[in-house]
Amino acid sequence: MWRGLQREKKIDDRISIPIRMKTQGEKWDSKRYEQEKRRFIQRRIHLSPLWSQFTLIFAVSWGAAWLCSWFLWRFFANTYAWASSLPIRYIIAFLFAYGSFFPSVRIWIYVVQNEPADKTSWSDIFWEAAISVVRKAASWRSP
Repeated sequence: MWRGLQREKKIDDRISIPIRMKTQGEKWDSKRYEQEKRRFIQRRIHLSPLWSQFTLIFAVSWGAAWLCSWFLWRFFANTYAWASSLPIRYIIAFLFAYGSFFPSVRIWIYVVQNEPADKTSWSDIFWEAAISVVRKAASWRSP
């Protein structure tokens, strides 16, 4: 009977997380419980930057939609009847949010791919990524 199976799940070249699967006959004491708890916490620590990055992408998309809806309501609702309609404003804001989501994901991919080993400032990495995305977008439009 196997006491437990241990495999390694590779997230990328830098992180290798052991996955421990418990079999039916295996008993845990308090020491084993503490070891598994520490392993669980270590796995979550390695994944926490992803959660914060995804939260930032979501916040950018949500903020773009909110700003678009507010802008339409504040500056166009008195002049145009369609801008005072909430469903139409939400549809436009939804499209605007998607329009901001995809560049945000593209910038995130660029930052993750080109993350330097010495961990320079995030603002330097962000501006480098933004400039690269703008250059690529400009090259797509030129004939």
